[in-house]
Amino acid sequence: MNKKIFSIAPSFNCQLSCEGCYLTTDVTKEMRNATKSEAYYLRAIETAAENGYTDFAITWNPFPGSYEMTKKYILYAKSLGFNTSVTTVLSTLSDGDREFYENLDVLTISVDDMRFVSIQDFMEQTRFIEQDLSRVSTTVINYNLLWTPTVFEWLYENEDA
Repeated sequence: MNKKIFSIAPSFNCQLSCEGCYLTTDVTKEMRNATKSEAYYLRAIETAAENGYTDFAITWNPFPGSYEMTKKYILYAKSLGFNTSVTTVLSTLSDGDREFYENLDVLTISVDDMRFVSIQDFMEQTRFIEQDLSRVSTTVINYNLLWTPTVFEWLYENEDA
């Protein structure tokens, strides 16, 4: 069976302001007004399942209510048989509860130079998260290296990291 991924980014809301980010850079009122409703996304998830999609992916950006929204979509997708995946930032992870992580197959944490001073700083901060998650789930953890010169300099400066 072929893997088919249905991926959504359901909001332009985000409490961060990362230079160049599609959520916070040059977002127009028209773009914000085009954001779809919860009913729209739930129906889209159903339609994807009906059409043979196997994996559901969602971005979880930090803003009030984002965890509840993300959890609702993850649990719904899981109930329809999807493998589930979330991409987020480190600061959101403490909001997640056991039920959420037990239904999450892949967690991707973004690495950036706005919240970390080095790749070692990032690795140290995420070590505790990984230990906590391993107690409640079998979630696979990935790292998303943001496409910035500083993040890549970190990697070239210390190739052992």
